[in-house]
Amino acid sequence: MKLMLQLHQVPRPTRGFTLIEVMIVVAIISILAAIAYPSYQNSVIKANRKDAMGVVQAAAQAAERFAVQNNTYIGATIPTKSPIDGTNNAVYTIEIAATATTYTITAKPVAGKVNDGLNITLNETGARGWGTKTTWQE
Repeated sequence: MKLMLQLHQVPRPTRGFTLIEVMIVVAIISILAAIAYPSYQNSVIKANRKDAMGVVQAAAQAAERFAVQNNTYIGATIPTKSPIDGTNNAVYTIEIAATATTYTITAKPVAGKVNDGLNITLNETGARGWGTKTTWQE
């Protein structure tokens, strides 16, 4: 009979995690996410801006080609959005204001998309603008 009681009293190995262990893991993941997410957002904003700058430069090349053939910038066809990958998820819209001898191409940020909210501009002289800056340098 004593043998039977001793068999029932043998401690079993514990399984699973305690609440404290789970809370520690959640806290660590929260801290990492709080650090990583803003950095990720900043990288996405920079990538979208660089893509828009590339589209603006491609639009300027298209306007120059049009002017060489037609002796005016009026009527030049340029890309209308950035990115130009065929989706409807434009982060910037591209517009051209043209006269016979001048043009200004502007990439305007789309509200609600991941961007910095600043216009990107380029004109026929090569002058670049980004928000209030007169250059594309950060």
